[in-house]
Amino acid sequence: MKISQLRLAIATILIGGLTACGGGGSDAGNTGSNGSVGNQTPGDNGGGTIDPPVITDLNVLTAVELAGYNGFLDNFDQVRVAATAGAPTDFATQPATGNVTYAGYMQLIMGNATVSANVVGNATLQVSLATETVSGVADGFMGIARDELGTNRAAHYEGVVTITNGVVIDNSTGMDTLGFGIDGALDNGLNQFDVSGNLVGTLYGANADGLYAIGSNTGVHGDMDVTIDGLDTPNDIAIATVSALKD
Repeated sequence: MKISQLRLAIATILIGGLTACGGGGSDAGNTGSNGSVGNQTPGDNGGGTIDPPVITDLNVLTAVELAGYNGFLDNFDQVRVAATAGAPTDFATQPATGNVTYAGYMQLIMGNATVSANVVGNATLQVSLATETVSGVADGFMGIARDELGTNRAAHYEGVVTITNGVVIDNSTGMDTLGFGIDGALDNGLNQFDVSGNLVGTLYGANADGLYAIGSNTGVHGDMDVTIDGLDTPNDIAIATVSALKD
């Protein structure tokens, strides 16, 4: 199975299991009213009163952010496809020296039946061909979160995820294989997600024009862990991908 097919299958399974997460531009439509659901308390006269709606602390996208949100997701989809467009890079023929910068996106799917987030941020990675090392950072995360009323909302996340201890090696078939660690904390104003783990992937194209890596807590690729509001439970879902193109 090609890595793109496997990625799609895994993402489909995880996103389906993570019921609070939405995908694509259609989720932005959920950023409107949360329905103002209140609790009705019967009175002595047989009537009732409606409590005020819960005031959310969630960092809901501003009008400016929301206006560019669909375009942001479209760019992510384009880079995700283009990053693996070529064949895996031949380790023996790649340049032996120099530094290569890759620009793209990191996607994080995190959560459980109560709290969840499906977010995408800008990612920049540096690959040193002389030392075969990888480093980088991801920030500016936006995506779908569940507010305290159980409504899916498009929100932005404060925080940075660092990419460290990365290496590029020659795998058993002579192609470039890479791996790196990630660590960071993201806060949407309502919940904090502390993420860490290791992603594995490949450079693609004759000139290493694309980069793709994935990690999850499913035991299939790399490993991932997420702590939500200080709690680390075995039922949490955690998956991370990085898709990038040579800058």
